[in-house]
Amino acid sequence: MLNVLKANLNRLFKNKFFIGGCILAAAITVFFIHNAETVLDVHFRSDDMALELISIGVIAFISIFAPIFQSAEYSSGTIRNKVAMGITQNKIYAAHFLTMVVASIVIILCWLIGGVIAGVSISSWLIAYSVILIFSMIAYSSFMTFIGMRFRKVVTSATIGVLAFQGAFTAVIIIFMLISQHFGTTLGTILTYIGNSIAMGRWFANSQLSDPNLNPGVIVSIILSLVMAAIYYMIGTFKINKRDLQ
Repeated sequence: MLNVLKANLNRLFKNKFFIGGCILAAAITVFFIHNAETVLDVHFRSDDMALELISIGVIAFISIFAPIFQSAEYSSGTIRNKVAMGITQNKIYAAHFLTMVVASIVIILCWLIGGVIAGVSISSWLIAYSVILIFSMIAYSSFMTFIGMRFRKVVTSATIGVLAFQGAFTAVIIIFMLISQHFGTTLGTILTYIGNSIAMGRWFANSQLSDPNLNPGVIVSIILSLVMAAIYYMIGTFKINKRDLQ
């Protein structure tokens, strides 16, 4: 698996789409922090809040990039060739998942660099938020790997990735609206965990823009991320070595 991972990472860091995404992540973050209030016609209490808001771009980018990057190997016949060389689909899947984790962390670092350049100070809040974002993206990378490795046509997987992003956003809005109607109840607690089991939900709940009651805390957020990452991974690899590559 290590050789497959090295090959994937080599392809990742030579990918023009990914390199462009990294540059844009930093540039857009700087621009947004300096111009958010004008663009959105709202007032932020601090640059931290603008930095939080623009971090949704990390999720959006991986929603498009991951399915394209992964399904391209099916379209080109690369995965079929790897299997013919004796590499199991399970190892190939694991390498692709880890590659997307690395891609997500790199994009987050570019987002952070953009924030620091824009004048956001490195604080305990920023460190905690960044850690939660990293773990959230580990889970989201697992989900996007499932899409990219299950739907093998580039256009199909990319479309599903975009729809998944939009669907998650809509689901989180609905869930959190329901939570606001059931604060302090068992149903409200259950809905809070369900909402935070979605990467988009953790992005919103852990930001300063949300109601503190929606935030289950750093430890719970990390645990939810790891649990969801494991669930997506197990679903994605279920009987994977028996799948037809034709």
